[in-house]
Amino acid sequence: MKKDNIYKDIKKGGFYRPLCFKEAGKIKKVDYDMEEYCDLLVEYMESNTDQIETKSDFFASFGEIVGIGEVIQNVDLYSDKELERVKEQKRKKIYRIHNRIINNKEKGSPNLVASDKTCYLFLRKVEKIFGRTLLTPINEEIPYCFEIKYIYSLLAQLIEIMYTSDFFNYVPNSKNFQGKCYQNHLVMIKENIKEIFDDSTVQYSIWQEIISPFNIIIYEGSYPGIKYGDIWYQNCKELRFFDCTYEIAKNNYNLYNKVKEKLEFDLGNSREEVREEIKKCEEFFGSSSQSEKLLYCEKMLETLKTIIKKKFDVEV
Repeated sequence: MKKDNIYKDIKKGGFYRPLCFKEAGKIKKVDYDMEEYCDLLVEYMESNTDQIETKSDFFASFGEIVGIGEVIQNVDLYSDKELERVKEQKRKKIYRIHNRIINNKEKGSPNLVASDKTCYLFLRKVEKIFGRTLLTPINEEIPYCFEIKYIYSLLAQLIEIMYTSDFFNYVPNSKNFQGKCYQNHLVMIKENIKEIFDDSTVQYSIWQEIISPFNIIIYEGSYPGIKYGDIWYQNCKELRFFDCTYEIAKNNYNLYNKVKEKLEFDLGNSREEVREEIKKCEEFFGSSSQSEKLLYCEKMLETLKTIIKKKFDVEV
């Protein structure tokens, strides 16, 4: 059985509709990743070519793995006719499900198209068995839910390349200086925020707070870009330990006392208070095997997820 033959079937539909059904008396809407599911089908076929010769074999085999229809526990207990009946049952159920989730057919006769809830339960099984993420709940009670996830993904991408770009100086994993590219990247994110959120809204203001450290790191070259009391500090107090204030106080307490008014963080009013704060900083870094900068990147991504959840009630 050729890969192309499967692609003819699974790549028919370009447009598809989210699943919509009632659950516990409420309308539930769920989006699904059709491309990811189709890729999974092809991978399954290619890894089981010794058992699959025809399209019918493929659907029967996949239906058995996912647990569609009657479970075949002992093949020897079935006659050829009974075995074929069970396989045909699985084929028909997969066929009806694919008519809905791949071919985008409207539900008419129950013999042709599976219900949206049946498709949802089927895809949940597929997720569990193959360890793939296919389903995404659509929460229409949260304004701009998917737009928030989109902007998050752009910022998460910046954080993920922060370390390998030496804090937005070089092309990741190289020594090719291209700092202007990161300025362009940040401008693009700002423009998208402005495009989606009205600048008079609370959401817009929150995004301005969120992107503040990136402005400082990218345009001023100052790391870590966290300020006392800002949205990042409020959601992760440990981020203060990355500031140079701690290094200055540790190396020269008298110098710290002279310039403390110009520093981002106040470590205390006495030598003892400052020493105690430095001890907390050392314990924080001592508890991790990561380098300081890599640990900072990990904390930033972790904190960004926390902020998105707390401020927008969106899981990312």
